Amino acid sequence: GGVFIADILTKESGQALIQTKARQAGSLFRRNAGEWLGMVDNAAHAQALFSAAGYSSIEFHQVSAIAEALPELRKPISDVTLIVVARN
Repeated sequence: GGVFIADILTKESGQALIQTKARQAGSLFRRNAGEWLGMVDNAAHAQALFSAAGYSSIEFHQVSAIAEALPELRKPISDVTLIVVARN
């Protein structure tokens, strides 16, 4: 009955980090976290991985949608990662 919550970088977002003004943030992340080993192709790829791991309920959320509910949070918010909530 546990819940696993994580943020996962998609290949598309990773490429955007490398090719845009945000590449400094991407470089910082790579220096601190390694070579983005947890990167997935897209939400469908993440869904397949979490399903194969035995999670029965898998939800994906974008940071920008979560930020809409938090008016005090500074904007703009980037959707670089998917927020995954997986339950078994």
